[in-house]
Amino acid sequence: MKQREEIKNAEAEEFALSDNLKEAGWRADKTVRVTDTEIIVTIRKKRTDTPVDVEQVKKRIAKVVENAMQPYRVDDSHYRGVLRERIARRPQQTKGPPDD
Repeated sequence: MKQREEIKNAEAEEFALSDNLKEAGWRADKTVRVTDTEIIVTIRKKRTDTPVDVEQVKKRIAKVVENAMQPYRVDDSHYRGVLRERIARRPQQTKGPPDD
């Protein structure tokens, strides 16, 4: 345990970000984790994109689907008649067990 603490302190002081990363807005955390096989140093950067509002996207998608299905809602719709004909013409599955 003492050896891990020594490694942790040495790596925290020794680790330096490259200039490219510093210019891009990255910064190194002082938190260093040491496992049996790895030394883990965390670097962070603030997000510059805007987070997605899931509820708003869900409402937009629902509205698009609702508008797309609108022609099928009217009882005397041509589209509804075509769908009924297609359903009636497709092969029906037998209700009983298959013959062996």
